[in-house]
Amino acid sequence: MSFKQLTATAIACIMMLSVPLAAQQRESSAQENNCIKCHSKLMRNFSQPARLYEQDIHNSVGILCSDCHGGDPTNERRHDRNDPAQGFKGKPSAAEIPVFCSECHGDAAYMRSFNPSLPVDQMEKYVTSRHGLLLEQGDTKVAQCISCHSVHDIR
Repeated sequence: MSFKQLTATAIACIMMLSVPLAAQQRESSAQENNCIKCHSKLMRNFSQPARLYEQDIHNSVGILCSDCHGGDPTNERRHDRNDPAQGFKGKPSAAEIPVFCSECHGDAAYMRSFNPSLPVDQMEKYVTSRHGLLLEQGDTKVAQCISCHSVHDIR
């Protein structure tokens, strides 16, 4: 087995071990997630992200749709995502994704509660990378977080 394969295997094992611990930490604060209920069954336009999210690593540790996208996950009624009073952040543009993801992934204290081994300096590395420099120059087709990690079905 090559060093690269061995490293990838070790990282996968560490992540698998840390997920149950994080899930236990979040179970006590788990709340109703009506986002998944409605979006996966009732709304064709938004059903695919909701179905994918059911298998996402973020969902498995108790992170709700609203933790990223805002809104009220306990709401059982139709909502208006364009109403500022309802607190939706919505879908970030391609240029906004690195900052959007780094709001959590750049917060060491927050990330430590889920997986202490995850790095929290991805944004600093990204902005100095070729991709980050091109994004800064206005290239919105440049690779960013979800180009490699996908979205709503991160494993």
